[in-house]
Amino acid sequence: MRDRSRGAIRILLAAALWSTQGWLIKAIPWSPISILGLRAICVSLFVCICRRSFAVVNNHGTWLAALSVSVTSVLYVAANKLTTAANAVVLQYAMPLFVIAIDWLRDGKRPGLWDIITVLVIAAGIALCFANNLSGGRLIGNILALLSAGTYSVMFYISQNQKVDSLQFIYQGLLISSLGVLYIPFDPGFYITVRIVGRFTLAAAVLFGGYMFFSSGMRMGVSAIHAAILSNVEPIFSPVFAWMMIGEKPGALTVVGVVVVLVTVMAYNIMNSAQCHELKQ
Repeated sequence: MRDRSRGAIRILLAAALWSTQGWLIKAIPWSPISILGLRAICVSLFVCICRRSFAVVNNHGTWLAALSVSVTSVLYVAANKLTTAANAVVLQYAMPLFVIAIDWLRDGKRPGLWDIITVLVIAAGIALCFANNLSGGRLIGNILALLSAGTYSVMFYISQNQKVDSLQFIYQGLLISSLGVLYIPFDPGFYITVRIVGRFTLAAAVLFGGYMFFSSGMRMGVSAIHAAILSNVEPIFSPVFAWMMIGEKPGALTVVGVVVVLVTVMAYNIMNSAQCHELKQ
């Protein structure tokens, strides 16, 4: 139980680190595809140093999860181009519902009432965070954002399999994403200054740190549903960091949404820990 509690904290730390990507990417003038590819190369090198290996693992689970890591990034970038950024965030974080569905359909794990209530309350909180910017958007962009929620859920589902190394599939997913560097010669906004390199290095380091926390947290036995719910703090931290770092002041509804999500996640985590303790006894 103690390991799972520590694992849950690491998942929260991963989500908090990932939430900084929004304002960091805004501060880099390159195309999202160029950033995606170059960032993937840099982070994969960091991962190789930690693993002390450049080897790939050829098994179904690892490549499926790796593909989900890469495809999720591509779909999310495309969704941001084709619909509003707020729509893309809110729709992608329907991800816990997909995790619940996969767990139920593949493994027969029926979700608990509190799991469903928590997911719905958090979804409402995230929607509040971006309520002022939500709109119909373009249908294709909204569909791509929803598809990214589905591919994102595959990563969480496979991560709970102790036979699949999450750091390994993250590495292989980054290798796939690194193909984005091929777009750099066609990117009119690509130029290099000391300031841009510094921001890009920070973005890559933060992403790497998030992956390391996520990988170690999942190895501590955190369930896919639990991890998926905890990760929902990522989109609500984004406007907080944007306010702190680039002065984007959040509206009243955003503040309410942040409070709703944080309180719900904390309550769920406490309740989940208490249930694990009772089962152990």
